[in-house]
Amino acid sequence: MPRKNKKKQRKEERRKSMQRVRQEKGWQPPPDVEFPDDELTRDLLTFIPDLGGDQPPGLEAAETLTTAVLDSYDLADEPEFAELWFHPMQAIDVYADLEEERGVTEEMLNTLSEEEEDDLFFDLMVEIARRSLTEEMQTDILEAMEAVWQRVRLEGDQEKAGHLAAMLVLLGSEDGEEVWPEVGLVQAILRRSLDAGFELVSVMESAGAANMSLRTLWQSGTDAGVQEQFVAILKKYPGLEAVVSQQDEELWQVGLQALMDTELYIGFFSDEELERASEILIPEAPGDSGLADADAGRVNIQALQGHITGLLTPVRRAEMREQLLTMLEDEALVGEWESFLVAMLYDLNDEDPETALVFLTAALIGEMADMEETQASTEEDDGEPQA
Repeated sequence: MPRKNKKKQRKEERRKSMQRVRQEKGWQPPPDVEFPDDELTRDLLTFIPDLGGDQPPGLEAAETLTTAVLDSYDLADEPEFAELWFHPMQAIDVYADLEEERGVTEEMLNTLSEEEEDDLFFDLMVEIARRSLTEEMQTDILEAMEAVWQRVRLEGDQEKAGHLAAMLVLLGSEDGEEVWPEVGLVQAILRRSLDAGFELVSVMESAGAANMSLRTLWQSGTDAGVQEQFVAILKKYPGLEAVVSQQDEELWQVGLQALMDTELYIGFFSDEELERASEILIPEAPGDSGLADADAGRVNIQALQGHITGLLTPVRRAEMREQLLTMLEDEALVGEWESFLVAMLYDLNDEDPETALVFLTAALIGEMADMEETQASTEEDDGEPQA
């Protein structure tokens, strides 16, 4: 990883360079913009008076606005931003992908001057932010920024209120969309997320786990010690554990839906087990159960889960874990689902039979639907007249 220490002079040169590029591209506040009469606008016009005149905003106003957005690293220290993070391991993955794409190696870095290395690092960080930023993350940042703005106004800090007003107006507009990855605040959040990520990677390296295959890591028991250290690191960074948990939960829900939609197919169940599950859902002698649709749905799910529980012997759990480990060794099969598959692996290892029921129920539903679709397609083909 390139050196992070940037001299003041280099930082100023970069700021001026980015301003020049934006000016060449015509990036500046629209000259015909009409500002409503509200507190945010009044703070903005106090900060950049030229925006409120009859004449189009000039170069000085554009530079002030650019500087306000780019030089906003310190805002990450405000308490309102404490719980805003990029997922550290996902950020590390993007960083690694970029290094590979651009051929960044230790040998290559050794040939660069400090200035060239700084430029490379800056470009990498901007691209990582570009690939990692989501609409939800942008919304969270804007909401936290507005909370800070409201607070500093009450505290009487007019300069910071104007700075924040400028950022809110620009980043909340279509004109500001392209600059999000370069915003100092965004870069500061990304830096601390990467720092946490590299610390997690260091734990794996020190445990000898970084160079292990997932199968070896799992079978050696090293993963338990690594997990404990991971938890300790997450607790060290305020707000990070909650963010990682929330993002992992979102990933989990997406994975469950993929299992039900057969976008992710593992093949946990045999044809006989799937047919038995179909009989549970659609009895041979249907009748009016007297239950409302919602209640009937719950009864059906409970019946399916009872069917699954009956299958989950220790031997069968071991077979399912082997299926997942085999799948995880094939990048083409894993695709985007590695984290979700690993989570399923841990659930299958839990002695509590209830733990694995959620994803196995989703997988059962998906595999039943796939079997029925295959059968329908076969029957259709069989019914076609022969040439």
